[in-house]
Amino acid sequence: MPVVSNIMLDITSTTMSALDCQALRMCGEYLASGYFEVPDASNLRRLARGLRRHFELAPLPEWHGDLLYPTGSADLPAMQSAIRFSYWSSLVVDTPTLEAKLRQLHDQSLNQAHETLYAAGQALQGFYRVGSSIPAEYGLGGAGYTHSIINYGRILREGLGGYTTRLEHYDQSCHDATKADFYAAMRDVLAGLTALCKRIQALVETAMAQTPYFRKNGTRLLKALRQAPQQPVRSFYEAIVATNLLWYIDGCDNLGRFDQDLWPYLEQALTFSSGGSVPDKTANESVRTEALELVRMLWRNIDANSGWNVAIGGSNGNGGPAYNELTAICLEAAVGRRRPNLALRVRRDMPDTIFDRTLDTIASGCGLPALYNDEGYTYHLPGIYGDMGEDRYHVAFGGCTETMVHGCSNVGSIDGGVNLLVVLDKTIKAHLVAANSFDDFITAFLADVRMTIAAIVACVNTDQRLKAACQPQPLRTLFVDDCLERGVEFNAGGARYNSGVINVGGIANVADALAVLRELVFTNKVNAERMLAALQVNYHGYEDVLQAVRGCPRFGNDDERVDSLAVTVARETFSAVRSHRTWRGDTPFEPACIMFVTYAGAGEIVGATPDGRHAAEPVADSIGPMQGRDMHGPTALLRSVCKLPLQQAIGTPVLNIRLGREILSTSEGREKVKALIRAYFAMGGMQIQATVIDQEVLRDAIAHPERHADLIVRIGGYSEYFNNLSSALKLSILERTEHC
Repeated sequence: MPVVSNIMLDITSTTMSALDCQALRMCGEYLASGYFEVPDASNLRRLARGLRRHFELAPLPEWHGDLLYPTGSADLPAMQSAIRFSYWSSLVVDTPTLEAKLRQLHDQSLNQAHETLYAAGQALQGFYRVGSSIPAEYGLGGAGYTHSIINYGRILREGLGGYTTRLEHYDQSCHDATKADFYAAMRDVLAGLTALCKRIQALVETAMAQTPYFRKNGTRLLKALRQAPQQPVRSFYEAIVATNLLWYIDGCDNLGRFDQDLWPYLEQALTFSSGGSVPDKTANESVRTEALELVRMLWRNIDANSGWNVAIGGSNGNGGPAYNELTAICLEAAVGRRRPNLALRVRRDMPDTIFDRTLDTIASGCGLPALYNDEGYTYHLPGIYGDMGEDRYHVAFGGCTETMVHGCSNVGSIDGGVNLLVVLDKTIKAHLVAANSFDDFITAFLADVRMTIAAIVACVNTDQRLKAACQPQPLRTLFVDDCLERGVEFNAGGARYNSGVINVGGIANVADALAVLRELVFTNKVNAERMLAALQVNYHGYEDVLQAVRGCPRFGNDDERVDSLAVTVARETFSAVRSHRTWRGDTPFEPACIMFVTYAGAGEIVGATPDGRHAAEPVADSIGPMQGRDMHGPTALLRSVCKLPLQQAIGTPVLNIRLGREILSTSEGREKVKALIRAYFAMGGMQIQATVIDQEVLRDAIAHPERHADLIVRIGGYSEYFNNLSSALKLSILERTEHC
């Protein structure tokens, strides 16, 4: 593993001449050219200058006459560049694009530009590769990955001008060379953003002049762009325009508490349109209709870019309910859509009108929204961070569903993960035959779990140190509280809340496997050698063993014989994760159970296991039972899951459930679903999400994918088009128990 100080020495000693920088600009590598402009500065300052040049000079996506800009698939910090900025690894080198550019320069005999671009690509690829230091075996849904949420609400309220004012204040009071370099980097970012906003305005003006049809929307869009995000927004439309633009600039990640950030502007429009104490229903309906269409436009952009999470509802800063008309609009706009990954925070006092809208959206079959126990999160999150004041009420989620605080968090998501079946496989091979009792065996297994987790977090903390040295995040340093106030870069611990998520997979499989070993091996019904032999040949020729295995208790059926084992495994694993502290922030790691498309891959590397799972088959999806093993109805399923210490897995313990379409087609069925969800949260459940789809439809989609291009299912932590899934994942969804 490289030493951090040596890495920094290599980075800061890499220089290029002014002519080299000019050659990089000629190649369209504006970020790289800016990076090498300031060779004596910090890595943060160099990347900030690179972003500035990129925002000043890189080609912009076309405007097609829409009410928003940009639209569709477009990543503003990476347009057409081989050397790109990204929110997950700071700077990346797109090798195919780089090689194509090098071939073109060679064909045009531009030797100097060719040599310069080659040198820049080699240098930067080497520097930034060191930030990905977590071995694949310790990745489960992520290995050093990161999501975050910039403080959209603050940018809307203050505008970029407010950030400039604060920056000047901190800069003027700074007498430290390191901090001076930091604030110089932030000035570069703001200068680049200001230039970008002016260029976008000019782009819209030019398009309007060339295409008269664009003038209607263009006039309105241009007026909004001249105000926002440079200055505080004044209307809901300006807020949507600014949010959309900022989301693209940030790299198409998460919006966080969207309905809370934008509700004041929509509320103002609704109040104004009423014209007095008696609401004007016609005017208000017009305002709502336009707001719904604008949110739909934004949702389409998020879907087009496979963007991530939007949190709605829940609690306000005073701890009261935070549901509003925009919450309902967000739900309505999501009907039939794959993204955003909508997260509804559910309180006991959530209005029935919001619950009904929620069930309408779920019934459309899109798997949205996922539901979260608001009281559970706001009560237990301080267990990671200590006293949080009102910040505990601003829970939001990144990526699939990694828990963070809106606008002020840096939570590695997902930092690393432990595949419990891999650990169990090693324990079985090393200890099963020699174990004198089941207690001896499970003690050995849990010791192996703790040892594996210690190795994982050691790698993660090394990765966090390397990110601080090599992978600065200038945009998030500017827009995530409290980096500016502290004068500390985002990945170096500048955010108010810093943590990391360690994913846990295979709890249900391990519980089922342990139940089998206790019921069969340690009662001498099947001796250890015979069980090992059956596993080694994937149960071929050992049908009697497999039949005995299938007769053992299964997690997800409210059966204490196996549920108690799941509790032990989950409690000890979560406790082991939380016993380790992060390098960045010195806080406990957040355990999570988020097995999105990864639960198929997690099984591919594991042979046959004592729970009856064959070699390479998927593992259980997240915190729930193995697909198809919950056979006693939804109440038994939820009771099993709620026995687990879910509140300790605050990074989020995802639970997928399949509901028959008919249950949401009647008022009686809907009331039963509401009661089921409320009971689950009352018992301590933290998160639940539903796929509503008929078994016949799934079978037909497997046989005739061309007929089901728009079919959406919930897969782990998010929704996905069914046709995008692997064959193993498609079959695993078919195998899920359908609850009616």
